[in-house]
Amino acid sequence: MLMFLLLFLLPIEDFERPLVEFGKGHRGIDLALNEVKAPTDGVVSFNGKVFTRNLITMETPVGKFSFEPVCSELKPGDQVVAGQILGSRCDSEKYDPHCTDCVHVSFRDPEYRNPLWVLGLREPSSGVSGPGMGLRITLSESFD
Repeated sequence: MLMFLLLFLLPIEDFERPLVEFGKGHRGIDLALNEVKAPTDGVVSFNGKVFTRNLITMETPVGKFSFEPVCSELKPGDQVVAGQILGSRCDSEKYDPHCTDCVHVSFRDPEYRNPLWVLGLREPSSGVSGPGMGLRITLSESFD
């Protein structure tokens, strides 16, 4: 099960929240996986190509998990249970992966958050936003 693997695998590249809404960042984690399993129960909400990437997304009670590049026979509306195989890592023609032999795992609710944090496998060390923490700090008072 992916959740079990996440306990023992360190991400090839970790989550990094952008400093501004559409800024540079890494809105997920990259894991060295070939077979991808559901981290929790949910429903497939998308399976297909986004530009040149094969992608599958599952809706859960807490938000959406997406995995790419992943090829799957599942269809939108299919129920999945934790540990069920979603698909396998695959490359497609004209796809230029940002890491070698890895699967990018992201989570959103609707904001992007660190999938490890969402699954309870990583805790922020303090209430400060930073790489890998999945938090956003909003100032309630100006500095003027």
